[in-house]
Amino acid sequence: MFLSETPSALILPATFFEFFQGFEDYSERTITANFSRLMRFIAIITVMVLEPIYLVLLIYNPELFPYKLMSVIISSRQNIPLPPLLEILAMDVAVEILREGGLRLPNPIGTTLAIVGGIVIGDAATKANLVSPATLFIVAITVISTFIIPNYQMALTIRFIRFPMIILGQMFGFFGLLIGFYFLLIHLTKLESFGIAYFSPIVPSRFKDLLDAFIRAPIKEVLKEPKSLKPSQKSPKN
Repeated sequence: MFLSETPSALILPATFFEFFQGFEDYSERTITANFSRLMRFIAIITVMVLEPIYLVLLIYNPELFPYKLMSVIISSRQNIPLPPLLEILAMDVAVEILREGGLRLPNPIGTTLAIVGGIVIGDAATKANLVSPATLFIVAITVISTFIIPNYQMALTIRFIRFPMIILGQMFGFFGLLIGFYFLLIHLTKLESFGIAYFSPIVPSRFKDLLDAFIRAPIKEVLKEPKSLKPSQKSPKN
């Protein structure tokens, strides 16, 4: 469907896995395309769970850290006045402000603002003992992982999801993270897009359509019409 007076178009119906498929996946070799696609799914997991797991390990289960790593984290957190939750949220909010501010500026200026601003704020926060270097490292990996997701709207949604996961991790530990993922999966499996299950081909299962979900099969297999995109025909009521 074309949008009036714009060069854009809406492709309907839309499923979850389509937001992680780049147009370059179908012009590259199968191995290269699969590597890029797997990196995107790893980025999703990283954005949603890296900061919450780091927070849970600091608060509830520090014994799960390797001994040498734990000694490094303890030394980096000395003289830090903020608790881990506020430390992570403060850096996340600062990064989101820089990111949104860069989008409202011309491209060269916006990119420069995001990069230079992130470096300056991170360096100033660590020197002022407001943020530990370990926390800054975790936040930096999370931010970089969001750039791998090809669709901006999906990346924005996943960036938002990590905030409730951080709160659940602070309140209930690993049990809170499991609750968050449980309700998230239930919500995804119940969604529909113009009569098509949003989480297909996982729910309902269409094994042949999985050839273009997590991985990209050879082009001759991908060009076949997906069974998941055929809406169910309901009999009209008399």
